[in-house]
Amino acid sequence: GPQGVGVYLDGTYIGIAPCSTVKITGTHTITLAKAGYDTKSYTINVGNDGKDLTMSFSELIATQQ
Repeated sequence: GPQGVGVYLDGTYIGIAPCSTVKITGTHTITLAKAGYDTKSYTINVGNDGKDLTMSFSELIATQQ
């Protein structure tokens, strides 16, 4: 949240949350961004276990003006 948050994987835009992408093994940075909110980045480690991976993150906080 909020609705309309852009999702970036290693700096490449992949869609509006919720979204999906091909699972790539290794360490990656997920960035969540939306105008009027603080941008938040997370470092994730993705294993090669052959299973789908679902992730969720805390809601973005509105930018204080």
